[in-house]
Amino acid sequence: MAGLRASLPDCDRQEWPLSAAFEMTSMARYEAPHPKRNSFLSSLSAQDSRVLLAHGEVTHLKLKRQLYAENRPVESIYFPIDCVVSILVGSEGSLLEMATIGHEGFVGAPALLDNGGAIGTTIVQLEGKAMRVDMKVFQRAVARRPAIEHRVKLSLYALIFQIMQSGACHHLHTIEQQCARWLLLMRDGAGSDTFLLTQEFLSEIICVRRASVNLAVGLFRQAGYIRYGRGRVTIVDVPGLESASCSCYKLVGDQYARLAYTSA
Repeated sequence: MAGLRASLPDCDRQEWPLSAAFEMTSMARYEAPHPKRNSFLSSLSAQDSRVLLAHGEVTHLKLKRQLYAENRPVESIYFPIDCVVSILVGSEGSLLEMATIGHEGFVGAPALLDNGGAIGTTIVQLEGKAMRVDMKVFQRAVARRPAIEHRVKLSLYALIFQIMQSGACHHLHTIEQQCARWLLLMRDGAGSDTFLLTQEFLSEIICVRRASVNLAVGLFRQAGYIRYGRGRVTIVDVPGLESASCSCYKLVGDQYARLAYTSA
């Protein structure tokens, strides 16, 4: 949608080396999330993960920050820790979400292919932390470490599967099913039952009228699946919300679950 495209800021980055980030936790009232909360990083051996952690920076990604523009060069790879990122595609001012990536994967994978450009417009849909690694550093790690290369291939397959399934979902399933699936994906990506969300943003992400989203959210509240107020969603009945979703949620989830259990 034109409104979404116009509202995508290129926010100032707040970044620091990993060692400094961990030192800061002793001064803060909360414990900063560790990069290995990201499932891709935690699936690697200690030696392979050190290769990436040594060159990584923890960065705070603000809501609606644009990470990549379609077909433009990708300079950095992002490993979400407690944020969620969307890949949007479209034309003539309209954008539709085709993939959601949280701590189960990493952002920028398609740029590892020969063309080197981003697939779609990539924005932050849930503000939080991610680990950023320079693309050239990551390419060298993939080329030199077979286990990292193997994980990248699995991640690319899961992403392609999600994009294909999302295309089918937008055409075959009801708005209520799509909203339920999206809320569940947000919960999985954020690793929390509670997250920030406006109904306007949700309507822009799945490219439907806001009134339709309001109706779906209202039905979920009445059924006791969620609590919603002041831009904050809490999922209180996961099985109930899953029953309102479509099969796409489980199909995509199964693909990412394979990343945690498939050995190199």
